[in-house]
Amino acid sequence: MLDRIARFLQSRAQYDCSLRVAFLRSLAISVFVGVFLVVFKPFDLGGWHVPHRDIWIALYALPCLLALTASEGARIGLNRILKLDGGWCVWHHMAFVALTILLVAVANHAYSCLLFGQIPCLEGFAQMLAYTAAVGVFPALTVMFFTGILSFSRNENAAAGINAQIGASKEPPSLAPGESGSVTITGSTGETATLAVPEIAYLKAEGNYVEIVTAKAGVRHSTLLRATLREAEAALTGRAGQVMRCHRSYLVNVAKVRHVEGGAQGLLLTMEVPGMEVPVSRSYVPAFRSLFRRA
Repeated sequence: MLDRIARFLQSRAQYDCSLRVAFLRSLAISVFVGVFLVVFKPFDLGGWHVPHRDIWIALYALPCLLALTASEGARIGLNRILKLDGGWCVWHHMAFVALTILLVAVANHAYSCLLFGQIPCLEGFAQMLAYTAAVGVFPALTVMFFTGILSFSRNENAAAGINAQIGASKEPPSLAPGESGSVTITGSTGETATLAVPEIAYLKAEGNYVEIVTAKAGVRHSTLLRATLREAEAALTGRAGQVMRCHRSYLVNVAKVRHVEGGAQGLLLTMEVPGMEVPVSRSYVPAFRSLFRRA
C-alpha cells in the first residue's frame, strides 16, 4: 500500500493550464469561500454586529480571488517557461495547493486588518492561516488524495494490461477496417496535408492549428496545418483505423505506442521515438483499454 501511495505521488498528473480554465477555477473557489463564510459564519463571524455584515463577510471572496489568480498565473507562467505542458507530479500539485493556501491567507489577513482596523501581526496571520487551512487546504488535499489514489490504481492496472498486450502482439491493433497508404487532411482555409498513415505518430491541437507529428526510421518530423482537430479526426475516421482520439487535444496512432504508464489523471503513452509522449485523459481510458483487449 505504501509503495502504491509513493508511486501515486510521483506519477504525472495532467492539468489544464489555459487562462480561461484557470480563471474560472479561481472564480468558482472564491465564490464558494464567500458563500461558505456567509452561510456558516465560522471563526466568531456570527458575533460581529455591524451594518451589512453579510456583505462584508462575502467580500472575503475578493482577496481570495486575487490570490488564486496570482497563484494560477504563476503556475501557467512556470509551465510555459519550463515547457512542462502540465506534466507535474501529483505531489507537485499538492505542494502547490499548500502554497496557494498560504498566499490566500496573506490576502485574507490583509483584508481583515483593513476591515477591523488592525495592524498586521504574526499572531493574526498565524490565526488566519489556520482558518484558511481549515476551510480550504485539508478538505481539498484529502479529496484530492483519496480520489487520486483510486484513479491511479485503476489507471495503473489498465496500463499493465495494455503493456502486456503490446508485448504479446506482433501486429498493431486497429479500431476498424481501414485503408492503408495515405490520407489527405483539408484545413479550414483549404490547405491540405497528405500523410502516410503508417508514419503518423500523433496530432495535437495548437490554437487554430493542428500539429501533425510523424515518425519514420526513428526520426521525428512535425508540421502545422491550419485546421481543427475535429476536421483532422473526420478525415482519418474510417480511413486510418489505427488512429484514435485519446485526449481533447490529441489523436494518436496506436501502432506507434511502445509503453503505457498509468497516472492519477489517465495514461501517458511513450511512442517509438525517444522523448515522444502523448496523454490519454480519463474519459478515453476505457476505449483505449478495450482497443488493446480486442487486439
